[in-house]
Amino acid sequence: MPRKPSIYSKVNFTTLKNEIFSIMKYLSAEKVDDSLKDDVDWKFNKKGGVSPQIVSTIEKKIETQLSTVDTCSKILKTIFEKEGLSENVLLAIETLTEKLEQIESYYAERPISEMEKRYVTEVFSKGNPVTFMVSSKEDRIASRTRVLEKIFKVKPVITELENLKEEVILKGGYEVPESMMYD
Repeated sequence: MPRKPSIYSKVNFTTLKNEIFSIMKYLSAEKVDDSLKDDVDWKFNKKGGVSPQIVSTIEKKIETQLSTVDTCSKILKTIFEKEGLSENVLLAIETLTEKLEQIESYYAERPISEMEKRYVTEVFSKGNPVTFMVSSKEDRIASRTRVLEKIFKVKPVITELENLKEEVILKGGYEVPESMMYD
């Protein structure tokens, strides 16, 4: 019985390849570790003053990267089915696997029981520091829960790609065997 076609199988194949390899550069450049910071900008008020405004939290950055990994894993599966195991596909599988490991490691070092509100101190142009909350405890826990749920959904696809890669390498070629193309 043939596989259900992916939604990406109807998209221009060259466009898919260009998009995924562009995304791989983004994922490689954005590390999930202690260097992650909340993005804060300054908002002008009616009186001409400014106040800090949260643009993107650490949790939002991680969720975005994980959503990107999810989408890329599905696109990569389509690319793998069409062209087999190329060097770019190998690199993409490694990048997705590494990103998933970074996210899991990040949260393994930060148990829910130890999560608290997170504050940031910014300095105004006059040199006055202002401390404000960027993420509540509840928002941090909710984000972590969404991330873990997504990991449970993404991990089997990444594992399947890893297994396909290993099977092709063990068989000594980079072509997709006929038996792997159908359920």
